[in-house]
Amino acid sequence: MAIKTDIGAYKKIPASYFQKLQLRIATIVRIVKHPKNKSLYVLGLDCAAADEDMQVVAKLADSHKMEHLIGKQTIVLCNLKPTEVQGIESDGVLLTSFKGKKPVLISPQTPTPSGGRVSLLGATETAFKG
Repeated sequence: MAIKTDIGAYKKIPASYFQKLQLRIATIVRIVKHPKNKSLYVLGLDCAAADEDMQVVAKLADSHKMEHLIGKQTIVLCNLKPTEVQGIESDGVLLTSFKGKKPVLISPQTPTPSGGRVSLLGATETAFKG
């Protein structure tokens, strides 16, 4: 069954699909401007569960100052295959929404340990323990 929304229709999927996604709390610990594109930042993310910081290339430079992002927590999808963004490897993607045309990072309400897994709560939560 497809659900119609203001941004298009989507098909309902089983909650078990969520288990395939490794969504983790990440703290932004390093930022540099992308050498080839002034709209992009190359971010170093502390995901704690990883042996080293993750690197993510994100189009945030037009809407966010570097100094406002350092130390900020966000959510990263970290089990994607790495991709190259204009010559720089990116190991994941950040979860965002938009306010107008400005990306807004999805963040935990309160400080949360880096590397914490984002989980489901609700009718299906018992299926996702551990």
